Amino acid sequence: MNLSRRFLTLVFIAIAINTSSNKGVLAEENNSYLITSNSQSQSADGNYEASGNVIISNETNFKARSDKLFYEKDKSRIHLKGKVKIENYESGNILVEYMESDELILFTDTSSFQVNSKRGNRVITKLKF
Repeated sequence: MNLSRRFLTLVFIAIAINTSSNKGVLAEENNSYLITSNSQSQSADGNYEASGNVIISNETNFKARSDKLFYEKDKSRIHLKGKVKIENYESGNILVEYMESDELILFTDTSSFQVNSKRGNRVITKLKF
């Protein structure tokens, strides 16, 4: 596999929502994310996929790692799967300083999230209120 394709880096723009009261990481209009992974693709309908050593970061100190990332534009959600680790995710008045799980779903229209554990693992979360 071509080295440049293997470590393709793309600035992912347009995860934007229109909520004026919530200033979470995903709630700001035109927020910009740097996504690094082994492979990435985008469909004509705006869905986006990254797989293999996925690393997501932005200028607000948010960082996430996972095996796979799926952005579903029509459902306004980012789905992270496989060895998910999150640092510094803000949702409303709660700061998730650290989280480990098997699956994380970020709802970009409400700046909320859902964490799931699979394979008998447990979710680990450090919160700051």
